[in-house]
Amino acid sequence: MLKAYALPGLFSAPTFLKAKRTAKPSQPDRFWFFGSLALIIVIGAILMSYLLGVNSYTSRGYEIQKAQARLSQLAEENKKINLKIAEVSSVMKIQVELANSNFVPSGTMRFLEVNQYTQR
Repeated sequence: MLKAYALPGLFSAPTFLKAKRTAKPSQPDRFWFFGSLALIIVIGAILMSYLLGVNSYTSRGYEIQKAQARLSQLAEENKKINLKIAEVSSVMKIQVELANSNFVPSGTMRFLEVNQYTQR
């Protein structure tokens, strides 16, 4: 004896031609629908707050990198300015010490030339 296997509804009349029941959903069905909807909304809110938090931390990171770059640039400029101050102050210090040493200004200078052929 042969048995025929078939999927129910596959070879029978189409289901869209059958009359549909229009019963109101029961109380547990409404609970699950609104509970699922509320859960989806809560998950969406948590996801949005997470994305906003990550975005703010990322933008703060970029601001910190810019501030560090500016800080290193200012430190380099500070070193150059301190070097110039040291150079100028050393020249000024030498000039002040010369003025306080009571040196007499010299007049026209005359140099002695020695001829190597006349030496003995």
